[in-house]
Amino acid sequence: MFKRLLIPFFLIISLLFACSNDESKPVQDDEKSEELDQVSEENDAEQNDEASKDEDKNADSNKEENGDELTEDSGYVKYRPSTGEVREFVEKGAVLFTEEVVDQNDQYLQMKVTLGSSVTTEVYLWTKDKVALVYQNTSLDDHNASILDTFESEVGPEVLLGSDSDWELVARDTTVKIGNQVLQSVYAIKLVTEEVVGAETIKTRYYAPEHGMVREEVEVTGEGGYKSTVDLVM
Repeated sequence: MFKRLLIPFFLIISLLFACSNDESKPVQDDEKSEELDQVSEENDAEQNDEASKDEDKNADSNKEENGDELTEDSGYVKYRPSTGEVREFVEKGAVLFTEEVVDQNDQYLQMKVTLGSSVTTEVYLWTKDKVALVYQNTSLDDHNASILDTFESEVGPEVLLGSDSDWELVARDTTVKIGNQVLQSVYAIKLVTEEVVGAETIKTRYYAPEHGMVREEVEVTGEGGYKSTVDLVM
C-alpha cells in the first residue's frame, strides 16, 4: 500500500519541477533577447557615430579642396567672391557696372568688369596677406576665358589691402548695411587722387567676407564736385 502511494507522490513532484523549469525558460529567454537587443543598439550607435565622423571628415576635405573653409587664418582669402558669380553694382536703382568672377586659384582671382560698352579683364593677387590689382586689359579676344596660367603681372601693382598698400586702411572691423543685409567684419579703404584738375577725387571701398567689394563711394571736391555711392545687389 505504501509503495503504491509513494509512486504517485514522486510523479507529482516531478511534474511540478518540470512545470517550474518550463516557466523559468521564457523569462531567461526574454532576458537574453533584451541583452542582445541592447548590444545591437550599441553597435548601431557606434556605427552611426563612425559614419558621422567620416561624413565630417569628407566635408572638411571638400572644403579644403575647394578653398571654402573660412577661418581667421584665411586672412583676406575669406573676402573673395565665388567663381562664376555675376555681381551688379547699382546707383539709385540703376546698374552702373557689373563684375563677373571668371576664375581663381590659390594666388589669383580673375574678374570681368563691364561698364557700359567697355569690358575689362582684371586679375588680382588675392592671398591671405595681400589684395592687389596686378593686371588690366580691355583688348582680349575672349574676356570669359581664364588667363591665370598665362598672364604676365604688370609692373607696379595697385595694392588695396596688406603691407605697402596704396590705399589707406580706415576701418578693419566695421558694419555696413547693403539693402536688407547687415554685413559684419568689413574692411574700409580710401584713396585720394587728382584725377580732376583743381580737385581731389576721394574713393572709399568696402570689402565684406565672401563678397569682396560691396560698396564704393566716390567724392570729387571743388566747384562742380559731386558724391556717388554704388552698392552690390544682394
